[in-house]
Amino acid sequence: MISRNVRWRMLPLCFGLAACAPLKPAVQDALTAVDAVPSFAVDPGWPDGLPNGWILGQVTGVAVDANDRVWVLHRPATLSDTERAAETDPPSARCCKAAPPLLVFNADGSLAKAWGEPGGGEGRGATWPQREHSLAIDPRDNSVWLAGNDADDGFIVKYDSEGQFILRIGEKGPSLGNASILRLGRPAGLVVDPAANEVFVADGYANNRVIVFDAATGRHLRHWGAYGERPSDSASAADPLRQLSQPHGISLMGDDLLVVGDRPNKRIQIFRRNGTFVREIFDPTPFERTVWDAVPWPRANSRWLLVADGVNNEIRVLDLASGAVHGRVGQQGPYAGQFRTLHNVAVNRRGDIFTAELGEGKRVQRFVVKRR
Repeated sequence: MISRNVRWRMLPLCFGLAACAPLKPAVQDALTAVDAVPSFAVDPGWPDGLPNGWILGQVTGVAVDANDRVWVLHRPATLSDTERAAETDPPSARCCKAAPPLLVFNADGSLAKAWGEPGGGEGRGATWPQREHSLAIDPRDNSVWLAGNDADDGFIVKYDSEGQFILRIGEKGPSLGNASILRLGRPAGLVVDPAANEVFVADGYANNRVIVFDAATGRHLRHWGAYGERPSDSASAADPLRQLSQPHGISLMGDDLLVVGDRPNKRIQIFRRNGTFVREIFDPTPFERTVWDAVPWPRANSRWLLVADGVNNEIRVLDLASGAVHGRVGQQGPYAGQFRTLHNVAVNRRGDIFTAELGEGKRVQRFVVKRR
């Protein structure tokens, strides 16, 4: 059985090679770079109010593009009839209406644009997820990838920055298992490697794997499970930690590393981008299902990892070298700077944090870095 602590050891999981190669200096630097412990303050005035009487439903995704614009994905269908009273004919109240599911904010908090399938249009289940879950931005051209976690969301989709459909990978329907490259299994998270032009998917609600596609053609490239091993469709009773129970958050780090948050197993696994397992950290909190997202701060080779925890509703500042917690942001609550079902986080070039809230939270917040 794998002990629940910080594990800084290499495992011989090199896809048939006799032994794992030592870490490249650039990889080692990415795991040991030194920064002062950051602290943050909520900006209660960000973002600006929305036009047209729009409001947000459950906010499932937040991402920052190369121009520091903040992309927000939400679920209009989660708004109650009372909340969207202005949509009835005739309106039953002055406010409000569901905003389009994808919104883009300028760095100052003003709305740049909004688009999507707000009312369950024809695109749902074909060119738009049935149930919005996550998004990722390609830094090269600000195209956006979307994933959903409905039972039939067996695909991801790509749009250009103005909302024109480009590509679908996978197909509608329930999971066909971890070996299938034709259909995904309610994918949880995505991230784009612009240098290799690859999209990495945490295929985690119905499957137990990381899967990688060519971002231009959609061609399957590779996939793997916990420790870089072949994922199984049945958990091992002898050692369930050999399986990624639910890969949820996924992000890039350094020149060659991939960070994957395994929510139920409350751990982070770090891989090379070719799927070779590097290291593992178990979240030190005593509670369960605590690793919802994990993002390096503030740059790709930082020493710090931001762990979003939707159970305790806080962001922990985790030291990659030791696995120790050096800071916390937020707590359970409805007010600015607090969270109600924190789902994921994003960071801009300055180091400010942006957060997305599910449940009754239904909002995006910004936390300004105070000290590096």
